[in-house]
Amino acid sequence: MYQKDVAKLFGITLFTIINWEKGRTKPTVKFIPSVIQFLGFDPEPPEQPTSIADRLRAKRRELGLGQRETAQILGVDASTVMRWEGGRRIQGVEHRRLVSGFLAINELRPLKR
Repeated sequence: MYQKDVAKLFGITLFTIINWEKGRTKPTVKFIPSVIQFLGFDPEPPEQPTSIADRLRAKRRELGLGQRETAQILGVDASTVMRWEGGRRIQGVEHRRLVSGFLAINELRPLKR
């Protein structure tokens, strides 16, 4: 395929494709799922997530979501998602339930005091 055809497929400019190919810029998170589908593989697979913060970031990337979109899905403020991804504990029972569902894991255990 020509670069212009790929650009049209993604709905972006030819120059964006050129910059991606030359490593000048990287696709924004919203394009990651489309890039993976187009290539048939993830050109920059994330490291195996170990913490909840890592898993949140990896899930957002997989879905092509920004923090704002993730916050809307979870029904919280974007700054809350930012704090969780920064390693802050998820305090509330309802928040733990929401994040567990989003990550498709068993419910997060209550915090030890």
